[in-house]
Amino acid sequence: MAKITIEGSLTPSARLARGERLEVQDSDEVRKFIADGFAVEVTNVETGETAPAPLPEPVKAPAKSASKEKWVEFADAQEGFEYDPDATRDEIAEAWDRHVSQGGEVPNQPEE
Repeated sequence: MAKITIEGSLTPSARLARGERLEVQDSDEVRKFIADGFAVEVTNVETGETAPAPLPEPVKAPAKSASKEKWVEFADAQEGFEYDPDATRDEIAEAWDRHVSQGGEVPNQPEE
């Protein structure tokens, strides 16, 4: 059987830590381990084919109950996301929800 390189995925496993790589014999057991989400195939050693890189982790916003400071820190780190500097924590959280639900774009809000 062919050798493949696998890398530990985001799903916890006692057999392979997240980001750890191992070169293993391709087998049904290894394929099940990959199918169960515990690892991703990085490279097929014999053919040199590279498996596609896993998608990056989605951005996780702070909890709705997190402090305004946490929300401001989070919002400032998001490229393309704008909010009113005088906004409350709840207003920043609502703006983020709109931003995400509209595919990353927040329309201009009319001034009141």
